[in-house]
Amino acid sequence: MKVKKIWTDADFDEMCWHDSIINSILLPSSDKNLNLNIDYIYDWVDDEASRTYHIWKGPCSLSFSEVNDLAFSQTNQDIQGTYISEISRRKTDDDHWYFEIVTGLGIISFVALGYTQIAKEQPVYLIEGGK
Repeated sequence: MKVKKIWTDADFDEMCWHDSIINSILLPSSDKNLNLNIDYIYDWVDDEASRTYHIWKGPCSLSFSEVNDLAFSQTNQDIQGTYISEISRRKTDDDHWYFEIVTGLGIISFVALGYTQIAKEQPVYLIEGGK
């Protein structure tokens, strides 16, 4: 498990946001940043003996810079839809990135220069549930 205080778009291929919870979203204003407060899952641990899985999880601030073309599309009615299924990106013609954040409720899409994720606390070890 790799734990860093600050992650950037240079770390994208090492990161996975699957099942991370979105606690709040601050929409871009004059600073053009899209900010998400999330509970980031650093690692999943499969405990075969107890037939449970455990996670290392910690609160983080995920901030996308110079955001344009922000769109929300609701595709599901999942009552627990504040989790992230995945985040994907592809390069645009002007050295920005087109991001899609797939959640339980739908897709958040936008163009951004990049992102920074900052750990607010050290991750904690939690028992999540049975298999």
